[in-house]
This record gives sequence, structure tokens and C-alpha cells, in this order.
Amino acid sequence: MPVQPFAPIDRAPAARSGLVLATILACQLMVVLDATIVNIALPEVKSALRFSSAGLAWVLDAYTLAFGGLLLLGARAGDLLGRRRTFVAGIALFALASMAGGLASWRWVFFVNVPIGVAVVAGALRLFRETTPRRGRFDLAGALGSTLGVGALVYGLVHAAGGGWGSPVTLAAFASGSALLAGYVRNERRAAEPITPLRLFADRNRSAALLARLCMGAGMYGMFFFLTQFLQDELGYRPSSCPEPCRAGRGSPAVHERVQGLGDGGEEPVGADLLEEGPVLEVVVDEVRGPGDRERDPLGS
Repeated sequence: MPVQPFAPIDRAPAARSGLVLATILACQLMVVLDATIVNIALPEVKSALRFSSAGLAWVLDAYTLAFGGLLLLGARAGDLLGRRRTFVAGIALFALASMAGGLASWRWVFFVNVPIGVAVVAGALRLFRETTPRRGRFDLAGALGSTLGVGALVYGLVHAAGGGWGSPVTLAAFASGSALLAGYVRNERRAAEPITPLRLFADRNRSAALLARLCMGAGMYGMFFFLTQFLQDELGYRPSSCPEPCRAGRGSPAVHERVQGLGDGGEEPVGADLLEEGPVLEVVVDEVRGPGDRERDPLGS
């Protein structure tokens, strides 16, 4: 019996999946880039707009709070209106807002997201399949309660830096934030279609992972906020040579290879440790090397 040749492998589905993944990763790049690159412009923003140190924090806080609040509604909108439609609308709005910010001030920091947004929208329209919208309701009370509650707590923390922990405004912000978040939890328990089903937190591993990510994210973005100002104002780095984001991105693949043997529960603590302790070591080494070395080798390679 003659041997039948193997049927040719259709590589189109794999190629399409790779392009879909690349489009999603480009979207994630926009999110991370926007939340980190603005830090590089903060010293100039502070000088030009005469912001206080506490007021400067709102450049990032306002964006992060709005993004987090709309993210909850965006997920529900994808179910009710169609996921591709919602995704494309969100990215287009993101890119337009970045362009508007660039036209107002500090152009390159905001404009950098515009071409990425255009590419992501084009890729999504060509590659993503639309889902069938389903009937349901938006949990607006849940979305507003969570966003306003966290916003009030953040305002209390920022105001305490200048007004003190015992200030009536600080205490009122903490009280209103706690009340709003308590109302949010109560609403999620009773809502027929909650925007954040509380059963998600019943799993111990998931809750622990979310808490770890919360702490790591808070530390990371706080580190970016303070360290970029320190590098420029105290150590004399130019905005174009601030090394921290480059070092973090360059080191992550190597760290991942070395901690794979630690298991599911080992990688996160090691990564968080390196992320939080690395900047301290960086400042110590920078002080030893001196300004001449920094000018010659801004990335420390």
C-alpha cells in the first residue's frame, strides 16, 4: 500500500491567533505606558503649573481612578453591547484623549500612545470577531460607588500630606470613602447583576493573589512617582535618560527564568521583593558611581 503524504498544515489559524495576541498585548502596552511615562514629565509639570508635591500626585491619581472605574463598566459593556465594539470604542477614546492631552502640553509624553492606538484599532477591526450582545443591565450604582469611594480615600491620603491626619477635610474624606465603599459592598450583595460578583473573593488563592497584586501595584506606581523626581531633581538625570522603566522591563525575563522552580506561590513574592528593593540599591550605586558615570551610561549596563 502506498504511503499517503501528510496533509499540509494550515498555519492560518495559528498566525491569526498570534496577531490577535499581539493586538491585545499592544493594548496592554498602552495601559502600562500611559501610567508610567507621565512620571518622567512630572518635574516639568510641577514647575510649569506650580503644583505642590501633594497636588502633583493627582496628575496620575485622576487618570488611574477614572481608568479603574470605567474598566468595570467597560467589562459589562462588552457583554451587553458586543466585545469588539466596546474594545474599539475604548481604544479610540483612549487615543483621542492622549492626542488632546498632547495638544495641550508636554507633547511627546501623550502623543506616544496615538500611533499605538491607531494600530490596535486597525488590528481589532480586522482580526477580532464580534460577540453576540446579551440582555442585561449596567450596575451603575456599583461602578460609581467603588470609584467614588476609592477616590475619597485617595483624596484623604493626599490631603493628609499637607493638611495633617487630624484635619477635618482628611477625616471627612476617609469617612465618606468608607461609607461609599460600604454602600458599594451592600449593593453588590443585593444587585441582580452586580458589576463585581462577591463570590469571586470566596476562593482563597484568588483573593490572596489579588491582594498581592494590589500591594505590588501600589508600591510600584508609588516608586515610579517618587523615584523619577528624585533621579531628575537630585541626581541630575535628563528626562530622556531616566533608567527605571528600562531596567524593570529588561530584567523581568531573566528573573522569570530563575524563579520558575519556586512554584505558583514563589514567583510573586520574589518579583515584588526585587521591584521594591531594587530602587534602593540603584540609588546607593548611583551615589557611588557619581554624575560622570551617569552621563556616560544612563542605563547602568
